Amino acid sequence: MISSALTLISFKEQIRYSIKCSTGETIPTDSSEKPLGQVLITFWKTDEDNNMKQERANFVTSAITSPDSTLGYIERASSVESIDETSALKAFDGKGKILTVTWYDKENGNILAVQSYGMAKQGESGDSYEFIYKLTDVNIAPSVPDTTSQTDGYVPSGWTGAPTGVSMEYPYEWVCFRHRTSGVWGCFTGSASDKTKAALWASYQKGMNANLLLQTRFENMAEMDKWEYTDGDITESGYAGYNAFVGTGNVQASYKDILRQVIYRSATDKIVEPGKWYTLSFYAKQTGGGISIPVNVTSTAYGFAFKDVYLKAGNTVTLTVRGYCNAQAQTEKRYLRVYLFKQTDSGSWLENTFADIKTTSSSSASMILNAKTGGVYKIQAYVYPNTSSGSSTTASATVESYTLDRGGEIMTFIYPALTDKTAGGYVDGSPVSMTSDGNVTWKLTTEWLRHTYTFKTKTSLSGVQNVLWRLTEGSNDAFICMPKLEEGKTATAYVPHDSDNRQPVYTLALSTGDMVMCTPNAKLKTQTLTVSLRKDDTQVPMYKPKVSVLDDKGQVIYSYSNTGDSAVTSQDIVTAFNTAVNRGVAPQSIQVTAQISQSATPVVSGTFSVVYEAPTPFLRKETVWTRSLKFNNGDIILIGGKVDAGSVFRWAYPISGNSTMQPASDIQNNPSTTKWVALDYFNMIATNLLLAEGANIGAWYISNGKIVSTLDSTQKNKIELDAAGKVIRVTSSVSGGDFSTNRNRGSSLKIDAEEGTVMVDAADNSSKTSYMSPSGIFANGVETLTLPSSSAGRQCASVVAVGEGDSDDDIYSKGTDNNAVIGVYGNVGNSGTAPSYGGMFMNLRVHGFMPGVTYISPSATSYHLTETATMVMCASTSRCLVYLPASTRDGQTVVLEQLGTGSMRLYASGGQKLRTGATEASYVDASAGYTIIAVFIKGLGTETWCINKIKL
Repeated sequence: MISSALTLISFKEQIRYSIKCSTGETIPTDSSEKPLGQVLITFWKTDEDNNMKQERANFVTSAITSPDSTLGYIERASSVESIDETSALKAFDGKGKILTVTWYDKENGNILAVQSYGMAKQGESGDSYEFIYKLTDVNIAPSVPDTTSQTDGYVPSGWTGAPTGVSMEYPYEWVCFRHRTSGVWGCFTGSASDKTKAALWASYQKGMNANLLLQTRFENMAEMDKWEYTDGDITESGYAGYNAFVGTGNVQASYKDILRQVIYRSATDKIVEPGKWYTLSFYAKQTGGGISIPVNVTSTAYGFAFKDVYLKAGNTVTLTVRGYCNAQAQTEKRYLRVYLFKQTDSGSWLENTFADIKTTSSSSASMILNAKTGGVYKIQAYVYPNTSSGSSTTASATVESYTLDRGGEIMTFIYPALTDKTAGGYVDGSPVSMTSDGNVTWKLTTEWLRHTYTFKTKTSLSGVQNVLWRLTEGSNDAFICMPKLEEGKTATAYVPHDSDNRQPVYTLALSTGDMVMCTPNAKLKTQTLTVSLRKDDTQVPMYKPKVSVLDDKGQVIYSYSNTGDSAVTSQDIVTAFNTAVNRGVAPQSIQVTAQISQSATPVVSGTFSVVYEAPTPFLRKETVWTRSLKFNNGDIILIGGKVDAGSVFRWAYPISGNSTMQPASDIQNNPSTTKWVALDYFNMIATNLLLAEGANIGAWYISNGKIVSTLDSTQKNKIELDAAGKVIRVTSSVSGGDFSTNRNRGSSLKIDAEEGTVMVDAADNSSKTSYMSPSGIFANGVETLTLPSSSAGRQCASVVAVGEGDSDDDIYSKGTDNNAVIGVYGNVGNSGTAPSYGGMFMNLRVHGFMPGVTYISPSATSYHLTETATMVMCASTSRCLVYLPASTRDGQTVVLEQLGTGSMRLYASGGQKLRTGATEASYVDASAGYTIIAVFIKGLGTETWCINKIKL
């Protein structure tokens, strides 16, 4: 248990890194510019409490330069505590030497610290450098300042003299420097590649921001219900192993909306918030070769195979024709000519181009047109030239297809009025002016490219706002892959939405439940019997289903496989069942397998039992068995008309038939395969069966149409079987067992078929009751002891779970609950919007509190907590990015302890916030020995994790 005597640690500073030289800010040299003593470089870290300690550096470079060249460069990729640069400085000759040491974060390549040291002859002041820094919100290098000063420590306006540190709001920090030689400061200069631009110093490395868009894996069309437009199809040929959505171009439409998802709905879905920056990113490409237009028309006409297509003004398109001429056309020196042209209302042509095909076998020809005006263009074929005097009418040409390559182009919209136009935006990192509907046009190539669009939402939002992808009239088919909407100005690596990350459960479901119901004679109770694939609770398509009908020994009677490549919504099993029955074997189970995709794995399987109704016994009139007879399930034959043992046999098989020998011989010779059952005796009553009042069946009696355990009306302990009332009643003079505090109330137990309940009431009218039904268990009597009455004390409860288990742990489940003995277990889910709890108690009393522990390994660099995380022990030896669960339960508490020598950086998930007191934080760091207590609240309007960081 955590002690209440804690010292709260406030957040004072960010972690800072620095480099120190044993000689100070300059390195003293002799007259030949060789170091006079040892030059030792060390590395230091200052934590958020301003405590400085020496660190080991994992990646360090040292550069020795002169004003006009680089004299030496040393890279050290292994861990070092210090570096002796004395020998290196002595080895390189040059005037005005400078030593520059750079310390990198080996994990992400960011610069932690950089320091330069000038060489000075003893008694002289050496060369030196000064650095200035600037934050930007986009990845565009600022220009170096055009001002300078001879004052030491000069910082131009808009710049800082020390790194400020990057954040989600300002994710990039840049650096410039100036050099003092012979006591004079020079101008500021920038990166080595462009000295007029600042060099990148640091970038925001939060990790992977949460994806605010749902169903971006594009797993199958059945799981696209969160997208309001899905005009296209899904392909497995996406980017980086993910599926892609294919918007198919329409050559006869001006544009086509292919994907749309709501990102703000004032009443419910407030995915984005007012006045914040967001970045939309996605991978996209176009199909090469264009869109195929089937034609397959043969004609002798001067004008046929007409098609209208939409072209975008300014686009250059290629139209490819495939076709041929017949031999007569070639004899007459005529051929196939196809024109692409723009026609005015009066019928004249503004723009046109053509291509000819003169072969008698199928071939292709292409034409190119720069569509100047855009809009509707026409394609028209001709047997060319026109019929002249003496030409036959049998000369023909065939157009098999047109293929129109319009290039690739899509548009995205953030609409109808979500973006703040005054804030501007960024498209693929470049600043742009914004429109009210946030539309951007993207040119696509046949290679996958990632596009980014950064925008700011208006300070006030209302109505329904969407993100939309649209194919323009200038596009072939377009592929969209890995779309992501995230908070901030930086496009981080793609991740699906948190709710999409859970591994789905695939099952095969039978349309009639778990069993195939049949009559006693192997006839299906329903002729509509199908199996479908379900992903969690949603039906999805399946591939290559296989149905196998098995007998009582598990052998296959009949098997059918659907080997096609197309998706199947459900698989009928009636035909397979009836085929098996027609082969004279009674099915006992049906096994179905199916693939969840076109690939060979994974495969889902399901086995469904075949259940036969009990047959009604039927006495056959025959008293002599012959092979020509045919028996149905339940038929009884009395050999010789006798009713004693050895003469009575019943056919006990759902398939009608007969044995090849007498029933008695078949039972004796084929005990494992016989379908006959021998009966010891068979009593027959010629009239209807009558049971008289007061008659007995063993120890049971008939009373008022009920079967009762006693006819004594004064007897308090009694059992009644009431078929008419559809209940079973048990009355007793006592209540409760050995653990009951009051055994004298009497009790009445009722099993009610109408209500579907089992109820026990106290017989003394005290309203004490308990009942069990499919909806749950209820008990309001608090008279059951938690310990035997012989024990000290007296604790009573409505529900008591005690006992002694016998379950051993094993080496594979140490530190887990895989093996455990549990008194009461609760776990529920809710498909609605209300929270779900495994248990709820008012005034909870606990003796021994053991929260579940989640362990983060020493090698972990990131970890996503689930909603069941309570106590988290992080043993990471480096920085580990830990993401809190996207909680839905007010008051959920997670305690996190940093045990390892590294540190833990804590983030919220799913757009939720972090808050330390009154301050909102992007993340919270905890080094070794720190504990974080995170409490989730949503009662104040914003879903927030309240953070308290402590150190014992």
